Amino acid sequence: MRQLIIAGNWKMHKDAQSTEDFCNALAQYLVTHKQMRVLPLIAPAYPFLEKALKILNGLPVEVAAQDVSSHLEGAYTGEVSANQLSSLGLHYCIVGHSERRQYHSETDAMVRDKQLRLREQSMIPIVCLGETLSQRQAGKTQEVILSQLNGCFEGIELQTGKDVIIAYEPVWAIGTGLTATAN
Repeated sequence: MRQLIIAGNWKMHKDAQSTEDFCNALAQYLVTHKQMRVLPLIAPAYPFLEKALKILNGLPVEVAAQDVSSHLEGAYTGEVSANQLSSLGLHYCIVGHSERRQYHSETDAMVRDKQLRLREQSMIPIVCLGETLSQRQAGKTQEVILSQLNGCFEGIELQTGKDVIIAYEPVWAIGTGLTATAN
């Protein structure tokens, strides 16, 4: 049976103290509640990745990065490389989040390149896909998702079925009051 993953992307929320408090509470919960079928995954803000890793070390939870640079290394102010993330001990990283696509003009090709950098470090990308409200209303959901899949995975051969996580993110449901269902 496939393992379920429940991921929480903290975005730009929580400071050092609230990260520590949350991780300590999560650690206490995980010690007393064995979750065999569900893998919890959290994605704290970059400054607090090490703090989260330290507190949650050895527990059945994964800490992920919220994004990664498409570059190997170099003079890219504010960017974080896959090698840097891997050196912390991270195994997962979110790429293609709708906010990165919207506010930073990230394309499927950029998401593909980020995946390649992560794979070079044996990290597992969490690839976000999803359609906007206007795309959904126009009946283009399947077309948009297939286009994103093709663009994000062009030239990438998946080996095991465990080397990527696809996260469907119904962009149309974010902040609209509309609720996404299983259908």
